[in-house]
Amino acid sequence: MTKKTSLAKRNRRLNSGGVMPDQIKIITTLVKLCHQLKSSRTKYDNQERLFIVFLYLWLTHQLDDIGVKPDGEAQAESDFIPDCIKVTAEAVCKAHTFRNVKYGNRSWTEYAQFYHTPNDDQIYRWQPIPPSLHHIFNPFLSKMSYGTPWLTPKDKNNLFGLINTKWSKPDIIRGFPSAVKQSFFKYFTHCVLIDNYLRNIAKNVLLPIDKLHHVSASAYQELDSGQIRAQIFQAQERFLSRLVKQANTLGWSELLIFDRSIKKNNASRSQRYKSKVHLLNVIDSNSIPDALKSQSIRHEYHHTSYDEDREIGINEEITVGSIRMIEEHVVADGFKRLHEEILASKPTQSATLATHIDYYNLCTNHLALLFILLSGARPHHAISIEKRRSFNNQQVCIKDKGRLRPLFLGDYFKQQVEHYLVLQQALISRLPKAVHSELLWYLLDHNGNPTALSAQSVKIFMHARIPNKEPYMLRHRFCQCALTCITPVKLTNHQIDRLMGHSSYGEHLGSDHLFPASTRQMSAFLNTLPVRFNLKEIKYV
Repeated sequence: MTKKTSLAKRNRRLNSGGVMPDQIKIITTLVKLCHQLKSSRTKYDNQERLFIVFLYLWLTHQLDDIGVKPDGEAQAESDFIPDCIKVTAEAVCKAHTFRNVKYGNRSWTEYAQFYHTPNDDQIYRWQPIPPSLHHIFNPFLSKMSYGTPWLTPKDKNNLFGLINTKWSKPDIIRGFPSAVKQSFFKYFTHCVLIDNYLRNIAKNVLLPIDKLHHVSASAYQELDSGQIRAQIFQAQERFLSRLVKQANTLGWSELLIFDRSIKKNNASRSQRYKSKVHLLNVIDSNSIPDALKSQSIRHEYHHTSYDEDREIGINEEITVGSIRMIEEHVVADGFKRLHEEILASKPTQSATLATHIDYYNLCTNHLALLFILLSGARPHHAISIEKRRSFNNQQVCIKDKGRLRPLFLGDYFKQQVEHYLVLQQALISRLPKAVHSELLWYLLDHNGNPTALSAQSVKIFMHARIPNKEPYMLRHRFCQCALTCITPVKLTNHQIDRLMGHSSYGEHLGSDHLFPASTRQMSAFLNTLPVRFNLKEIKYV
């Protein structure tokens, strides 16, 4: 296998829509961990606390690089295993803190989720624990004291040793394959990368940039922390529920248990008794609060501070993603004014040739802006289409970053291109000399010479009509529309990446996007955009 072939296979394997990790191997390894924790040869103290902290580290991707510091030195348990602390419901969200909070009449556990930002600000927001782990975390947190670390230095040493020691298989699962330990530790990371419905912004929150597959994809989207919270909550439950189903299918539920220490009221330490806790339980969806089932999980923050006599919430919701997003109503208003300008500028039969050329150029720029908005094309790479690469003005190819990129055009844009070509032919027939251009639309000077559009000329044109906005912002808005579209179809990450032209080496191979089912979904989305921006048909002639 060549180096390029290997790179292409790796990129396709890590792309959204790829194959999820083998759940049998993950479950087998999880059984080995439970067996090791309860083994009579090891006799770990505080099994419940060790296991709870392990689950937290596993869920939050903190086991990915265990044992090695960024500079390559060995990592000590004190560096790797954090101090997990319970705080009150009104406390400021900080690293490795947990709280129990009420959703209606139901108590639910939340942990501090770090949000990666371009400025590397230390921002944390509360993240609800997934339902499959709620029955473990919530009772445990209820009995813990506020502000006290869960693990002592000895406990940390035991947990670090448990993580790094070799885990043995119990006899009942011999013959079943298990995952390599590093693959097991990275289970949630692999799932995040492959999940086709966990949006790229949420992936950017969960994983550092060096682990993301499409680094720039999240820069075109925008979600607030309430929406990201819901995305992560639902995705983590998807990753856990596939393990629950597999464990029940194999009949291994009784192997995935650990001991929980319970103390009776007014009892001494020696009078504590132990109960068995099943790690993976089938979740009744009716037991999940309605607030956690929504597409945006909101919090009512009570902790406030004051800045110049203005009350502000310390843990208020934040917006993550594109810094070049143009508001939808601004786009709609801008194209409405441009529509009115075209109608007002339409020349009469007695108008001079120069007036007709100015009007034609106005319509050309209008079509170019429509092209960026309705196809997501990069304005720095292609603002027109070569005639030989336009197939019935419905499916086209453009040159994009060194290779040909296929694009779909919606019915509205196809109609506008046809109206434009009528105007173009009518004008060419009045020119004293023939016009030769490989492009479908182009500008004309007053001598009748064709000139290709440029990013700068379109930018100047748009800025004059929509102040302080530029064409590339229309591409950002196109991506946001694809992200938020739910009717008639909800697009997957892979489909959005295709529409945006985001691909690593090897992912552009094949023709999966040309399958009829995929084509129908793409076309259905593209046909929603004119309605969304209130675009009206314009007959240029």
